[in-house]
Amino acid sequence: MDKIGFKVKLLSARTYDGETLGPEFDHMLILVNLDQPVIADVGFGDSFLLPIIPGGADCYQFDRYYRLQNNEGRWVLQQRFEAGDWKSQYIFDMKSHPLHHFDAMCDYHQTSQSSSFTRKTVCSRVTESGRITYADGRYIVNEQDNREETMVGNEASLNKILRNQFGIRFGANDLRQLVATSPGYSSNAK
Repeated sequence: MDKIGFKVKLLSARTYDGETLGPEFDHMLILVNLDQPVIADVGFGDSFLLPIIPGGADCYQFDRYYRLQNNEGRWVLQQRFEAGDWKSQYIFDMKSHPLHHFDAMCDYHQTSQSSSFTRKTVCSRVTESGRITYADGRYIVNEQDNREETMVGNEASLNKILRNQFGIRFGANDLRQLVATSPGYSSNAK
């Protein structure tokens, strides 16, 4: 972003996994200096897409609220649905880091058998009214306050969803391998 004229800082976040915090450099977000600093973070899965102002008012995006709470010099991203409690997503400070500081955790997320990213198959994209996701045998549509989940029972259905909803085309062998390694499919689903 700095190459197109924005002054940015790469920030390290520790993500919450239930009640525990992940390691430093578990997630990267960006502080963009505009008239006031804003947090940009489109890489945190099913989360906010428009920038959020640290310490600003709660903001509503699609079907939930977000806020950044200052906690003794560190910031906590929280999210809640209309009728729910605030849940912490990650915590970070405003210290800038060079890109190479994220290398080890990036490698871990891509290669470790302990990483959730290597143990599941996920494809997700934002739509005008929410988000669609394919995750381990399930096709999930989130629109406004509605969530609809459908089991994808066979290769033909998965192929159609990936092609029509995500623009992804797999060859037959790759599609078979994807189905074989996805825990959402039973061994007899064809």
